[in-house]
Amino acid sequence: MHEAQDIVIDIMGAVMGMQLVGVVPEVKLLAPVSVGGGHVHCSHGTLSIPAPATTVILEESGIPWKKGPLDVELFT
Repeated sequence: MHEAQDIVIDIMGAVMGMQLVGVVPEVKLLAPVSVGGGHVHCSHGTLSIPAPATTVILEESGIPWKKGPLDVELFT
């Protein structure tokens, strides 16, 4: 649990520092998100990766994505 607290403090400290010095956040996606591939077994049965809900979110948000490079879940 200690490590998780450190992570939250680090992130919040960085954000507060950026706000104090007036940094305007800017995000640029330089490549499609690799979501992995294959299938996962869960209580709902066997689902393809990315899961159907993840696929809908990616498509509706316009985030560029691609399957691979591994047959495991890389993006949730």
